[in-house]
Amino acid sequence: MAGDSRGAAESRLVALAFVGGFVTAAAIALALLAFLASRIGFHTIWEKTGVALTAPVLEMPDALIDELTALDAVIGNAGNPTGAKEHDTIVVRPDAELGWVLRPGAAVVGYQLPARNRVNLDPPVLYLREGSPLSDALRGYLDANARASYRYNIDADGRRRTLPDVDAARKILMVGDSGLFGVGVEDEETIASYLQQRVAGSHRVVNAGVGGYSGEQAFEVARRAAQREEFDALVYVAHHNDFYRPRHLSNPELARGVFEQFASLEPNFPSGIAVALLTYLEYTAADVLRSEGWERDRLEAADRLRAAFPALCAQLGFACVDWSDIADQAREREGTIFAPWSLYVDHAHLSARGNRLFAERILAALDLEGGIR
Repeated sequence: MAGDSRGAAESRLVALAFVGGFVTAAAIALALLAFLASRIGFHTIWEKTGVALTAPVLEMPDALIDELTALDAVIGNAGNPTGAKEHDTIVVRPDAELGWVLRPGAAVVGYQLPARNRVNLDPPVLYLREGSPLSDALRGYLDANARASYRYNIDADGRRRTLPDVDAARKILMVGDSGLFGVGVEDEETIASYLQQRVAGSHRVVNAGVGGYSGEQAFEVARRAAQREEFDALVYVAHHNDFYRPRHLSNPELARGVFEQFASLEPNFPSGIAVALLTYLEYTAADVLRSEGWERDRLEAADRLRAAFPALCAQLGFACVDWSDIADQAREREGTIFAPWSLYVDHAHLSARGNRLFAERILAALDLEGGIR
């Protein structure tokens, strides 16, 4: 009996020692992580390791999260607190070939919310079906906290609505990701809508941009559209992250492969193809962000892509529009290092002003009567 008691006591001591060692090791690891973060920032740790450190960035009562969950709301950039299904939400639905597409007839309202961490260039965004019944508490929260709001309307063909409405025989197809779709702006403030305003007398502009699409997906959208409809010209709005390989590094050779796919579609677009390269705020405002922005290797990779971009377009006969040039010219014209900031709604998506300037430059690159300039 005494031996049994002694053995049980020893087992408890071993278990306690194991638990104590685990807790101590975890505490040391957390302390080390906190130290590194204080020195180089969580953002840098993510850039170098690929490990997402999803500290809570949204301050919202649990009761409101529960209400939003019941409304099928989507909260982006905040760890998905409502548990929305990936690519099957109030905005998009699954697609066997493309992965996901916009949900036809969807009408949503978006609210940009403040983040609780510092220097957050990609803040939380709440999306609700337009007309959703809101409690007084939720409405009060949005009145007090929403920094901006906007509406997205998806037409019956599953495309972002372009304004003004035009019934023209000749059409311009625009493909790309969330930059073209127009995250953070109203329907009339997208790149496509600003282009539509300028060519309404002769052409209808089709905005086939979908958030999260790669260059290959954008090409597939263009290929499928050209099989169903006739278009005069094609514009591919390419975020530089369309060409990431390896992680977060722009790769000109990957861009070449995507561009060559688009070149195969030239017979379907008699007025030609234009490619407009869109870069993030972390790139165009790198001189201000410094250590809060991108690492040097990522900036240098974006430089290489931009340097290769005109030659790639020239080899394939594409018109070439570089957003970074527009941002640089705004800085020089306005005489302030902060000029590029007014051209974005967040780190990746353009403001209404930015979209208008981009659309004007795209139009200047197009010759809708005689082909690409």
